[in-house]
Order: sequence, then C-alpha cells, then structure tokens
Amino acid sequence: MATTLQDEMNRMALKTGGSENTKDGRMQTYSLFVDWCILENIQLKHIWHIKNRHVLKYVQFRLSLGISPRTLKNEMSHLRSVTNRITLTNDQLGIPRGSRKGVRMPPSEDYIMECLQRLNRIEFQVAVLLQRLLGLRSKEVIMIGPAIKALLIELRKWYLVNITRGTKGGKSRNVDIHEYEAIRDLLLLAQELVNKNGGQLIPAKSLKAAQSKYLKAAARAGLKHEHAPHSLRYSFAVHAIETYKDIGFDEDEALARTALSLGHGAGRTRFVKSVYARHPVEPSVNGITPMDLVACVMESNSNWGSNTRHAPGYVQDTAQPQP
Repeated sequence: MATTLQDEMNRMALKTGGSENTKDGRMQTYSLFVDWCILENIQLKHIWHIKNRHVLKYVQFRLSLGISPRTLKNEMSHLRSVTNRITLTNDQLGIPRGSRKGVRMPPSEDYIMECLQRLNRIEFQVAVLLQRLLGLRSKEVIMIGPAIKALLIELRKWYLVNITRGTKGGKSRNVDIHEYEAIRDLLLLAQELVNKNGGQLIPAKSLKAAQSKYLKAAARAGLKHEHAPHSLRYSFAVHAIETYKDIGFDEDEALARTALSLGHGAGRTRFVKSVYARHPVEPSVNGITPMDLVACVMESNSNWGSNTRHAPGYVQDTAQPQP
C-alpha cells in the first residue's frame, strides 16, 4: 500500500509544478501521511480513496504532536494539490488560525558580538555575519562558496551583489550594499576559507550536513528561539529600511527596496513592515558597528585576519556606495 499510494502521490506532485523546495515539501508531507495510514492500519490504495474522514483524523494526530498551525496548513495545501476529494476547510478540520508573523526578533549588534565570541570556528562566524550583512537565508549562506569571487567583482563594480545559489524557487536577487568596507573585508575572508575548504564555506559531506553543523553551532552560541539564525535577516531588514530613509527615500520606497533585497517582490511592503520590521533593533550600548563585528572575527582568528588584505583579488577601495 505504502509504495503504491506514495508513488502515485509523488508522480502527481511532480506534474503539479512549483519550485524544487515546494516539490520536496510535498513529498515529505505524502511520506508522513502514508506512514500515518500504516500506523492506523488504513488501507488506501489510490489517491481517490482519500476522504474527509481520513484527513480529519490525520490533522487531529498531527495536532496531538504539537505541530504548528502554519505547518499543518502547508500540509493540507500539499494534500489538496493531488486530490479534490478534501472538501473540508482548514477551520472545519480544526486547524487553528496561525499568524504569518512568526516569533523572530532582530538581535542587536551587541548580542551578535557575544554570539560571535562563543562560536568556536571561523566558518560559523563568517556565516553569521553574511546572514546579518547580506540578509541571506541559512541555505543561501551554506551554498555561497562557489559564488564568492563573483560577489567580490560585483561589489567593486556596482556596489551590489547578486545572490543566485540556494534561493527560494531558484530566483536570483540583487542586494544593495549599505556597509561597503565591512562586506568587502568579510567576503575576502570568506574567499580565503572557501579556497582552503575546497570550494565550501562550511565543509561537510552534504548540504544537509553543513546546515545541521551550522545551525547547531549557532544555537549553542545563543542564536536560537527568537534569535535563531533566520532572525539575522530581520536585523538586516530593519537596518536597510533605516539606511534608505536616512539617505532620503520615503517609507514605501525603503520598504520596497528592502523587500527586493530579501528576495520578496517590491509589492510586498506591508509584509516586510509587519513581519521583518515589526520590532526595532535595540541600539548598541557599546556603539558596535558592522565593521566592528568583522574586525572581531579577524582579531579572534589572527591567522586569517592578517592575511585578508593580501588575499588574491583584494583592491584598496576608498569609494562608498551611492544611493
């Protein structure tokens, strides 16, 4: 039963379309659903055998495990994509109305500094700063290795970088540079690490293994719960919005440009304001700047920091990004 039903669902999922992440998410949901059917001894041989009563029991089971409403809504979307026999709404299935705002809060520069000092490997420190200064997702920062050289070229020529690897849906995006010198030195440091690690920022046997190593190390250093690594994108967003305003943009334009840098559409200003920018970043008590964060990593790893300004491709830039 498991092989027949799940294979049928997977074939339907591939025909439905969507990004690779979406397809992977669907298949994971189908695997969970089929495993539950086996656990409950429910004999379903084909997709059209799935009925409302099965889905209702499945939802109740998942809720008993403490699965979040947002996750359950996604799972229902995945199941509905392969069958039209689920006629019950999410409310009728008993799924609570979860918020899209999440629980993340942007960490202050002081808190990031403390976490950097707790991390025991320079690769993890650089990954944290790349997320903070470029607004990268964890998957993007893990996969950034082969693109570092191109990012340095773009940075020097156009004062922006184009993120192409690990993005949602494979959609590239331009990130405006607000801290030129800090990002330049950080990318040069990252380039040294990538050269040393055979093309990877964080060496591991697989992408999943590298993500696991990074997230576990970050959690031990204090980047967890509301300050998990994804919250570094929130800090990036808040600082970007304020920077745009400081140089003369109105709020709507600042939000639109920040949305684009984050990988969302320019029309998602309300989403950025209500999710990423709903909490202000606490001002640094010690006056810590992004350059101070990069300098901290270099100083705590003197073998790397002393070589950064002599790395291949380094250019002594004095120009600053233009609005």
